[in-house]
Amino acid sequence: MSGFITIYNTDGKPVDKQLIHSLTETLKFRGPDQQKVWIDNTIGMGHALFKTTFEAEYENQPATIDNRVWITCSARIDDRENLVNKMGLKQSLELSKTPDSELILHAYRKWGEACLEHLLGDFAFVIWDKKKQKLFCARDRFGANQLYYAEKNNSIIICNTLNTIKQHPLISRQLNDKAIAGFLLFGDHTWIDKTLTVLSNVKTLPPAHSITLQNGKTSLKKYWDISPDLPILRYKKESDYIEHFNEIFKVSIADRIRTNALTIAMSGGMDSSSVAATVRQLEKENTIPPLTLNAVTAVYDRILPCQERHYAGIVAKHLNIPIHYLIGENYTFMRPLVLTTRPLEIYTFTLWKEIKKTIAAHSRVALTGASADNLLMYSPAITTMKEVNPIKVLMDLFQLKKRYQKRPAIGSGLLAMLKLKHKQKGNKNILVRPRLLSDWFNPEFEKAMELKKIWEETSEWNPNPLHTRHPNAHNTLTGIDWNTDDIIMESEFTLSEERDPFLDLRLVEFLFSIPSLPWFFEKHILRQSMAEMLPQEIIRRPKTPLGDLHGKFMLESSSSWINDWQVNNDLLPYVQPDKIPSAIQASSDYTMREQRLRILNLGDWIKAFKSND
Repeated sequence: MSGFITIYNTDGKPVDKQLIHSLTETLKFRGPDQQKVWIDNTIGMGHALFKTTFEAEYENQPATIDNRVWITCSARIDDRENLVNKMGLKQSLELSKTPDSELILHAYRKWGEACLEHLLGDFAFVIWDKKKQKLFCARDRFGANQLYYAEKNNSIIICNTLNTIKQHPLISRQLNDKAIAGFLLFGDHTWIDKTLTVLSNVKTLPPAHSITLQNGKTSLKKYWDISPDLPILRYKKESDYIEHFNEIFKVSIADRIRTNALTIAMSGGMDSSSVAATVRQLEKENTIPPLTLNAVTAVYDRILPCQERHYAGIVAKHLNIPIHYLIGENYTFMRPLVLTTRPLEIYTFTLWKEIKKTIAAHSRVALTGASADNLLMYSPAITTMKEVNPIKVLMDLFQLKKRYQKRPAIGSGLLAMLKLKHKQKGNKNILVRPRLLSDWFNPEFEKAMELKKIWEETSEWNPNPLHTRHPNAHNTLTGIDWNTDDIIMESEFTLSEERDPFLDLRLVEFLFSIPSLPWFFEKHILRQSMAEMLPQEIIRRPKTPLGDLHGKFMLESSSSWINDWQVNNDLLPYVQPDKIPSAIQASSDYTMREQRLRILNLGDWIKAFKSND
């Protein structure tokens, strides 16, 4: 969660010392432990340190190991011992006193830009190679850590904090219309383009990408994707799959701790409960030092009675973890707004921020299981079944039906997709694109942004997925923006660093190497691996959606203002006020209500963004 910024003047002008010092000062809410600036004529780096690992006690960024290559970053490097062995530095480095930034520098010195093939973990970094006069920047495979950049008037500005980069005098406050369009269409512009930000002349480096600036040329490169050619693992016994999963899951969690205080964002579902149970198991095995462990759970007791309090309580009691409940009904709907770095469909802002604040009060590191639903998404594809013995498929179908009271789908999904995408007209089947969600867009905006084209292309079914073994898991895992370190524009407290062990490359590659059936159906492999570590009530709990939370909140007296809300001037470039669903229409139609809330949210967000200077 540390903050950093780099300014590089390509025209030979010295970096403005006062400017980079002042911008580094704005990063203090990201890194309260230490702020430091390094300047060498045309390049300057600033860093604000937030210590979240044992080794960070020895951090002193911007950093160098040879006065030739410098780095500023926010990084947690995993599998550190193996990395040091591959670099041949086992005898010369005292690993317990070597910060992650130094490991990245050593990796760059050995492999150059190919170091990215060897680095595991969550990271965003900027490296300045003085000898080669080269700026080399990269972001981790799933984009857990953020990296923004802008090229303006012979200056290159790179930063991991939007609130800081927008204060550079060369950065325009003009909003990016395509990002606004992405939010109005999908609730988050990253679904259509991960390079966009809300600022017209600031971009985001996409996950699993690097960017190199040298000799006046900028080179963008994708360095990783989940390989479609991973060989399938074939074990004779199912227990071997479970043992292998447990082994990697433990390593992925242990590498994400490296601290003596930890909070788990925990529901009573399988994902976060499995993380919590494994943490306790690692303690018992003395793999990690004893922890001060807490759990935080959001619950609803009145407006939408849910079972999270019950199930999370079972897990917390079983694992002897103090649990802190935040009651959703105690927080207002939509207002007051918490300004985020892009408009998002977060409607209980105060609850969301209170969760972050509660976690931060107990530890600097939080573990989540947020990506498990995506990683373990079952793909009922014929291509998957072709890799498995047909008799084994029949046996799995029988056993899974008996266990979960539902039969796994094994078809290609083609017939269902055609039924969704075709409608009957006379005796002809005509392929029909999904309808554009709304007709309330400003016509000029809709035309300029080609909204219908974006909607159709994004909604289009892909009959030839990149990863044929686990197409659903691949599409969702690589489609979602997993960034958590720069969502709130500014905060009166420093947010804890969130770490998700399900985004560990080793775990991802293992899971993409095993058959979808039976292991991905109902997260079978996770349930089987946790059978001896969690209560059976949790293991056998079906996944249950929360329900119509927005609708329930809107029935509260404190939400009556929504009925009288009108479009403000900030929204006129994007929408037609007379076409927006009325409060009466929205009350009886779920889609219309969500559209109305999205527009309302955007209006509030733009107003808050413009006043944030």
